[in-house]
Amino acid sequence: MPASNQNDDEKQESLPAQQEGEESQDAPAPLLNVRRRWYRGEWYYAVVDMIALFTGSSSPYDYWRKMKARADPGLRAVLDTQIVQFRLKAADNRFRLTDTANRETILRIVQDLPSKHPTDYVESIKLWLAKLGEERLEEGELSPEEDFEKLREDYVGKGYPAAWVEERLKYRIIRNELTFEWRERGAEDSDFPVLTNELTKRTFGLPVKAYKRVKLISERANLQDNMTPTELAFSSLASATAIEYHQRNDSQGLEEIGRDVREAGDKTGEVRKFYEKSTGISVVSSQNARDFKQVKGGTAQQLALPPPKKPEQPTLFDEPSGEEGQ
Repeated sequence: MPASNQNDDEKQESLPAQQEGEESQDAPAPLLNVRRRWYRGEWYYAVVDMIALFTGSSSPYDYWRKMKARADPGLRAVLDTQIVQFRLKAADNRFRLTDTANRETILRIVQDLPSKHPTDYVESIKLWLAKLGEERLEEGELSPEEDFEKLREDYVGKGYPAAWVEERLKYRIIRNELTFEWRERGAEDSDFPVLTNELTKRTFGLPVKAYKRVKLISERANLQDNMTPTELAFSSLASATAIEYHQRNDSQGLEEIGRDVREAGDKTGEVRKFYEKSTGISVVSSQNARDFKQVKGGTAQQLALPPPKKPEQPTLFDEPSGEEGQ
């Protein structure tokens, strides 16, 4: 039986803006219409889409069904162990379990398929798929280990403290899982800013643009790159809570996703207020990256967190101003 991605320990990794129907600029044009998912460090392609691409069949699902029924023992062994099912968006915009396979398995499946296309057309696709196994994937397609190690090096190189870097990477992992849930449940990439803004506003009491003004950073700056470790921890909690609601409610469609996001933000906002009341420390800080990066000087690094106290710019370590969220 085909494997499925239903188990929690086998959840696929999600990469922003690199999901089904999208390929790198070097991919042959026909592959741009093939649905795919990132899973365990590589792309898995919808088998029926590949069959339609190679054979030109108007009934690729029937073709695939017959192909599996007639498979020789060698191919049968491959199909029984290497096919993974994901819920991919079908032509009717509903998400349905779909057989997918990685590059190596796809090449094995299509190697003997008859094609109506010219040889150079077919070979260009086969060669490109084979090339993926020989070259380092582009930055957007790095395996999770490579990706986060590179990010860790980049942040450390920019002077961020080690503890901050680890909190930032934790948030990214959870955020990736959240965007995966959004896509799987029917949200489009264009919906993400609205959902993110709602989650931020209800968690911290400030929409994203206002939050950036508090931190004195430009609208184009990355908010999380300018958050303190405490702010990042609450961002992670809000995203993880939203994921929990999506999965518990099996939410489908933008309306239900938005409902979960609002509820998750409200609950995390309550936790934030309890934390602030209990500690006397405001979670929302006017500090930005310039305040808590490590400043290289001489033979040692001087940690710039916290900076000298200034009445007009309180920090996490200053006395609270008495106004929530500031």
